[in-house]
Amino acid sequence: MPAIIRCATIAALAACCSGCVMLHSYRKGEPVDQAALEKLQIGQANTVVVENNLGLPDEIIPVGNGMIYRYDYSRMNTFLFLVIGHSSQHDDKLFMLFDDRGILADKKYQDKTKDLGWRLWPFGR
Repeated sequence: MPAIIRCATIAALAACCSGCVMLHSYRKGEPVDQAALEKLQIGQANTVVVENNLGLPDEIIPVGNGMIYRYDYSRMNTFLFLVIGHSSQHDDKLFMLFDDRGILADKKYQDKTKDLGWRLWPFGR
């Protein structure tokens, strides 16, 4: 009889705790293609070449006589156990600065999503 009680207790605990743990990953946008970004040379590439290699920007910002193409990519990982959870989110940002002729003058890239991992303990590191 104790084996039946033990099995029933384990089954009841498993039924009560099902759905208590959630792992969720969310992405917004497309990651920047590193190889395509390295091909784009400052002073040589124009807006058409950049769009062909990286796609259309998320935003075009007019600056003086030139413009900035902004590309965004976000990634978030969430861990939830009962009501205790933690979310880690990182954003990649790419800014392509063009002069008044539409020639690439500068590019700045911040790549943080590659370091985003799962943190399963919500109370610190």
